[in-house]
Amino acid sequence: MRPVRPGVIASLFAVILPFSTTAVAQQNGSPPASIEWSDIPIWSVDGTAPAKYPGNFVFLDPTSGDLVVSYASSLGLEAPGSGSRNTFRVVLPCHVRPKIDARVTRLAPTRYEYHYTLSNGPSAHAAITRWIWKVSLPQSAETKVPAYWRASGQTGAACGDPADACVSFEWTGPQDLLDDVEHVTSLLPGRTIPEFRVLSSSRPGFLRTYFQGGAVTRQYGGTLPAAVEEQLQETLSLEHTGWPAVILGPKYAAEIPNTELARDLLVDVNMLEAQDLISSSDAFVREVTKLLEHAAATGDARAASTGPTKPVGAIRSSPATALEKQLLWVIQVNFGKASLPLAHNVDSLPAQ
Repeated sequence: MRPVRPGVIASLFAVILPFSTTAVAQQNGSPPASIEWSDIPIWSVDGTAPAKYPGNFVFLDPTSGDLVVSYASSLGLEAPGSGSRNTFRVVLPCHVRPKIDARVTRLAPTRYEYHYTLSNGPSAHAAITRWIWKVSLPQSAETKVPAYWRASGQTGAACGDPADACVSFEWTGPQDLLDDVEHVTSLLPGRTIPEFRVLSSSRPGFLRTYFQGGAVTRQYGGTLPAAVEEQLQETLSLEHTGWPAVILGPKYAAEIPNTELARDLLVDVNMLEAQDLISSSDAFVREVTKLLEHAAATGDARAASTGPTKPVGAIRSSPATALEKQLLWVIQVNFGKASLPLAHNVDSLPAQ
């Protein structure tokens, strides 16, 4: 039986290597992330869930991690029904176990290479067939992928929201029937594939990404009542149908003003806090937040001095976790170390 996935749990460390003009950050394993199920009622083995949650037609089976749809057969009909129910399962494409190793290299002042190695854990029940980034890339960006994979920019429902833009890396499979259908570049359970690369002028930030294996599969071929179909479509969001992972990736345009950059970095910090990846009670995180709030208001990432010994917005606390070191590196790369009031930097970090 497949347990409900708790999210990607893996180690993470950052390394900055002083190559002449090249900065490198390495991220081994993706930060923990979790899928929010609190908005979906739980399906019970005894079938009493519909009575407990009147008005709900879509439920989560905690054993399989898939959905159960159940509604009265008479729903939407004028004549009263016999009391029978139509109940079926919807298999979700998220029974994968991804792990991401990332490396970011600054090739030039406004050119970065983002290099990823993907793995699918041996406990996965499906091959990874799609990796979705919730970001759009500039037209000048280049993508390089392994054989039988393709990268494309998409908009709309494929990105989880009609107003969203995203990047999708998809496994297409061999086009020649003589090729092995289990080609070495497929991400079957237990396999690892390197060589996912993006070259972009966009500077690094933290991206929400989602992994899928296969497609949503309804085990019912009939037409659903409008109210049931609407509720099911709302439930089939990317947040529920993909396994989430936070990565370092191309996020901020090279020409973005400092005030906007700081506001966007604050959004990053809030996202990491919401995912319980960092804590607002940590001194380093509080100092980063104050610095970014100051920069968002003034455009200046330097500390505002209130006296010779009390600068406002200075980052004096050392980052305590690997992800906090990643966050400090992202801020340094985007604002430049020379403009930051740092008591600590990440020029050379030990692997963790």
